[in-house]
Amino acid sequence: MKIFKSALLGLAFVGASISVNAHATDASITTESTPGRMLVLGGEGIGGVTRSHLRPARHDFPKDSGLSSKRVTTIEWQTTWYPEAIEQSVELCYFRPYSRNHVGCIQVSPNSSGSTTHFSGQRFNEGTEVQLVYRAKSATGVLPRHVAPAGKDRVVFHFSY
Repeated sequence: MKIFKSALLGLAFVGASISVNAHATDASITTESTPGRMLVLGGEGIGGVTRSHLRPARHDFPKDSGLSSKRVTTIEWQTTWYPEAIEQSVELCYFRPYSRNHVGCIQVSPNSSGSTTHFSGQRFNEGTEVQLVYRAKSATGVLPRHVAPAGKDRVVFHFSY
């Protein structure tokens, strides 16, 4: 009977330890970037493309997240636009840490804000990147020419660990 009570006490302790560690912590990191000037060539099917690179830095992460496994829950965005560009489009693409290949892209609008859970569950850590890919079919004025963005892009990574 004494062994049985000890075993039950041990199982209760293990159960308590597991339930304490099972609680995920939610956090968020905000990054900003100004996309580069876009060279718009014009003509049949030849427009312009540029990217904004948004990455969390090591010092952005909560100190207690350390080596914990981190997963994206939601991504919020705020895009800029190119006032002199014609027929603009923007894609938001997610890259796992230190990967050259995106796991997917979604269409968003220039000069807009919103959020998505499309990438929920993806690995998230230092080295993760969101690229906002801007495309324009043409631009005002004489082509080819460089057009400038109106402002900055902002991405908020919501994640759990």
